[in-house]
Amino acid sequence: MANRIRLRRTPLLTLVSVFAATLAVLGSTVAATGPANAAVDNITRIVTPDGLMIEAELSDTRLSFVRPLDGNPSTREWFQHGVLAYRVKGPGADKFTGKVTMGYQVGFPFSTGTISLSYSNPELGTRTDIPSGTATFGVGLGPGITDAKVGTVDVTGPSGRFKVWGWHVSVTGVIGRTSVRPYFRVTSTHGDSVTAYGKIWSH
Repeated sequence: MANRIRLRRTPLLTLVSVFAATLAVLGSTVAATGPANAAVDNITRIVTPDGLMIEAELSDTRLSFVRPLDGNPSTREWFQHGVLAYRVKGPGADKFTGKVTMGYQVGFPFSTGTISLSYSNPELGTRTDIPSGTATFGVGLGPGITDAKVGTVDVTGPSGRFKVWGWHVSVTGVIGRTSVRPYFRVTSTHGDSVTAYGKIWSH
């Protein structure tokens, strides 16, 4: 691994209960050139005032919903697979520093009023410094859309690619059909930010 990647805990600006356990997350800040047959979900780019083009990409994203393990009718549970990538081009791109964030927008018609969030990191074969945490929020009865940031990684260099396989998430406290939209955000140390949103998955 050319650069050490550290995933730090970030404030969760959400009113949603998510239990996220990484079964396998492989990341490296090497050239973000995926397989030739990768299915690109979305690429979003911006040009900063100093002439850098920053690009965020989601590809091969799949959310596989499963029957909730807790048997709770207000729980939605899924596994995510896919590739997250960023690229920076322009003067000084090789000196780029910033952070990348993985998260979800979650929409629901009703809620039970209280939703808890927890996520943990099982033993992995690679060092990614993924933390564990829990949180509980009081929310309205809905409808609502919340933003769940599940982790942030500090990055350096002009490109990076992260493969996510079996990222486990469950949302408890929602009633009715729930919609989930994954996203990947790149933010420079100067505050320039670009976000690639995936398609909406519903269950």
